Amino acid sequence: MLDRASDKQGSLTLPAEMFGYRLLADPRLNKGTAFTEDERTAFLLHGLLPPTVVSIDDQVNRRLHAFREFHTDLERYAFLRDLQDTNETLYYALLGRHVEELLPIVYTPTVGAGCASFSRLFRKPRGVFLSIPHRKQIRQILSNPEFDKTEVIVVTDGEPSDVDIEDRQYLVEDARKAVHHLNRLGIDTFCVGLESEADSYLGRIFGQRNAISIGAVEKLTELLPRLYLTLSR
Repeated sequence: MLDRASDKQGSLTLPAEMFGYRLLADPRLNKGTAFTEDERTAFLLHGLLPPTVVSIDDQVNRRLHAFREFHTDLERYAFLRDLQDTNETLYYALLGRHVEELLPIVYTPTVGAGCASFSRLFRKPRGVFLSIPHRKQIRQILSNPEFDKTEVIVVTDGEPSDVDIEDRQYLVEDARKAVHHLNRLGIDTFCVGLESEADSYLGRIFGQRNAISIGAVEKLTELLPRLYLTLSR
């Protein structure tokens, strides 16, 4: 690791090879014209970006204006996905500051139309694709060194019966088998339930030591940081 740049908010430490076009091509690190003069010098970005430094606030306002220019929610969904694929710093800044307006686009109900149009909207891969045709190669896929240090937290309002199947016990058993298969692949799972009835099925799915129910969503912000520290040790 090499500390290449710093500003008033502290130093930005990146791998030594992360500079120039390679840095701009990484959506997790790219922040476009918001790179400061010092950062552009340190990361060899001069000439690769327009010369004017534009704050995140100004970028958010511009992207919001562009977002509102589209005529359909599916177009707005595709616009935000493209932004996430190129500049996550700006994407999450935009989403965080206008969550009430944007959440129905990136999530329910528009995400359903986005999934239905996945092939047409697909631009670049994100995450891991585990498919039925390659179910015999799942172990090989997950053994990719790219995923060696992957830590995932999934926050969802769903539960095992959050689909159009009436038999709740079937869904609980289906989820339990999925978790068991992940455990066999060396992937640990831990679940935090947010409803009072979660104790009746979470232990069966995840095991008593790998699931807790807090019963109130208000406690989640206090619990998650401590849970993350526990799981990442």
